[in-house]
Amino acid sequence: MDKEQARTTARSLGIINLILGIWLILSPFIFSYESGAMTNSIVLGIVVAILAIIRLSAPSQTWASWLNGIAGLWLIVSPFIFGFMQTALLWDQIIVGIVVAVLGFWNGTLAMPMKPTHHITQ
Repeated sequence: MDKEQARTTARSLGIINLILGIWLILSPFIFSYESGAMTNSIVLGIVVAILAIIRLSAPSQTWASWLNGIAGLWLIVSPFIFGFMQTALLWDQIIVGIVVAVLGFWNGTLAMPMKPTHHITQ
């Protein structure tokens, strides 16, 4: 994959994670989550969205994508840890968590090279 393809892919993955972060913020109001599940979804939505924005605005900051991958893993396990077993909530968190994790880790592997420095020749 050349630099331009990597940049385009990283940008696309970041945009999708940003949309998923927004979805996590909105989904508790759509599905009427209980308060603990609502807090978890909103907080993780904010985290996912902010990390996606960081990655989009500073392409060399791959750490943000790796953290999004970890946030996705948390989304997958959090319903089981906290006992949020409403069907819509459970599947929403698991599916979104899988997608956020996969996209985050994938995007983390797409290191954006820094601008080349100019060497002074004598």
